[in-house]
Amino acid sequence: MVTYTIVEGIGIQKMATYVEDALEIIRDNFFIDMKNEIRTFGITVRLFEVSNNYMTVIFNKHKSEPFLQVGDDEPITYEGLIQILGDTESNDSIYNLSSTNTLKNCISIFEHYIKEILEYLLNMYPHHLFEKKEKIELSRLLKVDSLEELKEQIIREKIINLSYGNLTEMIDYIKKEFNVDFEFKPGMIEGLLELTLIRNLFVHNKGIVNEKFIEKINNEEPMLGDEPYVVGQRLIITADSMQDIFDILLHIGDHISKKLIMKFPIRH
Repeated sequence: MVTYTIVEGIGIQKMATYVEDALEIIRDNFFIDMKNEIRTFGITVRLFEVSNNYMTVIFNKHKSEPFLQVGDDEPITYEGLIQILGDTESNDSIYNLSSTNTLKNCISIFEHYIKEILEYLLNMYPHHLFEKKEKIELSRLLKVDSLEELKEQIIREKIINLSYGNLTEMIDYIKKEFNVDFEFKPGMIEGLLELTLIRNLFVHNKGIVNEKFIEKINNEEPMLGDEPYVVGQRLIITADSMQDIFDILLHIGDHISKKLIMKFPIRH
């Protein structure tokens, strides 16, 4: 049985406006969302294991009987169901599908976390929004009811533009623009970039490695498997590998939060 470590969040609040401990609230919401994904994934995997053991014992005598009919395909028998539940590593296994969906969700949660940090920092320090000598057209000023509304529009546009890059580029923007020395340990950012690229590969190319993916990977040791990635390879995310993925995202998320809170301490 696989055990999944959960990092507890502290509390959750809704921010109508930014409060003094906004960075802590953003961090706590990130941990809560990640904890829910970890719990859901752990329950799902455990249910697969229990169901497989249960059906092997209970339905062995009825293994040739149909269990599920999908369209015009041959019906899935109880024996076939037991084989499906026992398959933990093939491309189409329910374990791999569940792991893939969980990875997608976790990367989305992390992206939302970084966007919320950016939104907070740009709201609190709006002078970072503008390049030197950048001007705002008069026509745009006339279309808004207040400067606050204009600021919110520009912040949204800025975050959208940054989102077209990858997660590591967004973090690098925070580092350079707000002068935050994150001091990431070797391999941390490379691991985050690899996870993001893996997620994109599943979203856009069914998890099949292409040349573009190979060119962007910086890690000498791949996160999935023991051998270097090759073009045409179909990636498999096993249930066991998800613990490493959870650890990386939680560790980097917590590290970013601590560095930001040190840089921008709460003023009581």
